[in-house]
This record gives sequence, structure tokens and C-alpha cells, in this order.
Amino acid sequence: MTVTTQKSVPFIDLQTQQSKIRHLIDQRLGNVLRHGQYILGPEVAELETALAKYVGVQHCIAVSSGTDALLLALMALGIGAGDGINSTQPLTIGRRQMGNNFLGSISNVQIFNRALSGSEVAQDFSYRRSQHGL
Repeated sequence: MTVTTQKSVPFIDLQTQQSKIRHLIDQRLGNVLRHGQYILGPEVAELETALAKYVGVQHCIAVSSGTDALLLALMALGIGAGDGINSTQPLTIGRRQMGNNFLGSISNVQIFNRALSGSEVAQDFSYRRSQHGL
């Protein structure tokens, strides 16, 4: 009888990845600990500059979360309280925060698991406008 053993392969092996750059991680974390600027320190400006250069734009803004990134994009588009947003993707991360702080209420959030027809979008838009007296 032959006995075979199975070796599991980790989904993601951070230890092996980190071992290759551990000295850089320790150096950069040490820099942050020494200067004590944990929020908006020089590393943030460095990241923004590097990302802007990488994607070929003049400016880049680093934010603290995906929710903040969505909020910033909505604000840049002039979307605010009373505006409706339809999404085919459930944006569960931060949906409550955005609803309470930005749009006023999550009771009107609608999540669609499919593409909407043009008539459905128009009907929803008309309904939302009527709810706000527009």
C-alpha cells in the first residue's frame, strides 16, 4: 500500500512575500515611528506622487478607505443630499456611513443585481424627483 501525503498550499503567503522586503518594511515603519506623523505624514505625499506618476496624471489623493474614495468621487461629481444613486453592485462596505452622513438616509438605497433597462432608470429617476418635490 502506498501512502501519499498532501501538502496544503496557502491561499496567500504573506510571510514569504514579506521576508523578501522585510528590511524595507522595518525601515519605513521605523521612519514613521521616529517622526510620529501617523496621519498625513510625508509618506502619504510620497505615495500620492508615486501613484500619480504611475497612472500618468498630475494629482492623486490618497484616502483612508474605499468608502472615502466613493464619497470623494461623488462629491467631485457634485452629487449630494437628495440625489439618487443606482448601483448594480451592492456597496455594503460603508453604505451605512455614506447613507447617514452624505445622503441623509439609507432607506432609499436600492441595490440591483442586474442591469436596468432605460425605462426602469427613467421610472426610478422620476420617482426620486417626485419624492423631493422636483
